[in-house]
Amino acid sequence: MDSSATNAGLHAALCECICRPAGYNAWPLPMPAPRFSLLSASGTVPARHIARARGWRGRAHIPYLIFLPAVVLSLLLWNKSKVRAQDYPAHPHVVVFIPAYEGSKLHDPALARPDGKDGPDGPCVWGTLDAIRKKEYYYALRMPNQLVARPMLKAGPLDIYDTFVAALTSPAPAEPAAPREASPARGGTSKRKGAREGKGSAAEHRHPAPQGDGQGAAGADAGEAPRRPGTSRPSQRIGAGASATTTSSPAPVPRAARGDRAERSAAPAFTPYTLGKDFFIFSYDWRQDIATGTAPHLYIALQSYAATYARATGADPDTVRFVLVAHSMGGLVVRTMLGQQPRFGDRIERAVLVGTPNLGSVKALKTLLVGPGGLRESELTWPSNLLKLLPNEITPAVSKLVAITRPSLYELLPLRDPRWIRIDDQGATTRVSADDLLTLGTWAPFWPTADEERREYLTPYRARFRTGDEPTEPAAWEFCQDPMMPNLQDILAKVREWRLQLGTLAYSSQLLTRPGQAPRLSVVVTRGLRTPTGVTSEGLGPLTTARYTYEEGADGDETVTVESAIEDLPADSPQIVWLDKVPHGAQMNSPQFLTWLRRELAQLSAAGPALPPAEKAGAAR
Repeated sequence: MDSSATNAGLHAALCECICRPAGYNAWPLPMPAPRFSLLSASGTVPARHIARARGWRGRAHIPYLIFLPAVVLSLLLWNKSKVRAQDYPAHPHVVVFIPAYEGSKLHDPALARPDGKDGPDGPCVWGTLDAIRKKEYYYALRMPNQLVARPMLKAGPLDIYDTFVAALTSPAPAEPAAPREASPARGGTSKRKGAREGKGSAAEHRHPAPQGDGQGAAGADAGEAPRRPGTSRPSQRIGAGASATTTSSPAPVPRAARGDRAERSAAPAFTPYTLGKDFFIFSYDWRQDIATGTAPHLYIALQSYAATYARATGADPDTVRFVLVAHSMGGLVVRTMLGQQPRFGDRIERAVLVGTPNLGSVKALKTLLVGPGGLRESELTWPSNLLKLLPNEITPAVSKLVAITRPSLYELLPLRDPRWIRIDDQGATTRVSADDLLTLGTWAPFWPTADEERREYLTPYRARFRTGDEPTEPAAWEFCQDPMMPNLQDILAKVREWRLQLGTLAYSSQLLTRPGQAPRLSVVVTRGLRTPTGVTSEGLGPLTTARYTYEEGADGDETVTVESAIEDLPADSPQIVWLDKVPHGAQMNSPQFLTWLRRELAQLSAAGPALPPAEKAGAAR
């Protein structure tokens, strides 16, 4: 027998057995039990088997071509998700955002429809246009009515914090490539070089680099090694123009700080955060007083955020570190919490206070006198500004009935001279001092009368409870029925005590200062905008009118003056980050601020302590 023929026959038989079981010629019919072809008794393979082995039938292999790639793809996707779960989170800290006064949604469950068609939030009391125009919803804001607080990123056409949240949860945009420089041999002039030596590149004008000594926040772009938390940080300035509060002009920005491409590549890259995992928004009832209401709730919320982070990483929740970013009144909440829990300051990696009225604001004073302007005072563009023409049921009398019950509004009053000129019905002029600002005698002439309170609020409110069972004692709602106003006096007493416990901004900074290290408190302040410094009121009661007054050289963000924002910090303090002409309501969404914040967070993530290997292994399991 020819050995070559025998080998060829064996090869064909094996192909027949392995690659194509007999009877499996139909798809997608179920596969029958395989029937393999064997060698003949004479030791040779029939010719029909050899023919089948030489010819490839694609139809028979279709199930394998579909099934096997699907299995491989599934394994790859499963492994990729597992790797992501093991690598999460990418930051050694948790970022917590504390919004401003009126910066959270408030909902009244009692106003929800029984059929549940209003959704889980019910009708929004504050955070939509209905809250600004409808009297029924606005009265629901009167304390002590219990409301539910949730995050608010948008309020009607207004972008409150949506841009800020997106900036922290999205990857950093790719930087444009630098233009090619002309060769000196050809006598060309480099536009890039001229931009560095002159006014800077076009990208710098879009995102101004911090100035000062050229080593502040821009140091990250200069290719320096990641700065460890607590090390010295020079003064940081964002935006064009010299500070109106400094005695000397900023030093020229070195070439390295202006962002050479080769050096910028060495700076740590920003890694996005994940909302609900290592980035949280602390929603709170901004009507409540800070000392006994909001600040204790913030401390409890931080413990909850640490537990969520620890479950994902396997770390000890008692060692989780935080970066607190607070806007406006949120900064007062952070400072109060630190004063109540001074040991917790060791777990605060950085606290950033943006536009915080540390010495109060005269806008709170005008709000108590004539009520908030609401949508009518908001800066809207076309066609959103047409909303100002909508009917508004909120009158100064209605606003006062609500504002008088809010302790937080009194906490925002100026701590120093309010510059309040009061002109009564007879034309007599009185200048109200800071000592008299929190006394009942100062405010009683401006509040609604007992009859107005009964007619406008008490009678309609009690009619909602047909069974006669009110959620709280009736006296808690009667702010104007007793001429001595005991509820209001109690609020004023709490505010005076809170101010004594709060201390100064420098004291709050000391709570975040470790021995031998730089402070971990940063204060973001706007300069270059005309900001009111006082109020002149005329008339009493519901006929009161008020207007702002401005002092020569008054500077700020149109709501908070520079003096109030920096309090007792020196104007050239490295803790101050300057924004150029950014209004108070737009600070959190400002490209100037977001560029600086993302750079700082990238530095903290690069220099911060990483999770120990044991904790990483526990997180992977």
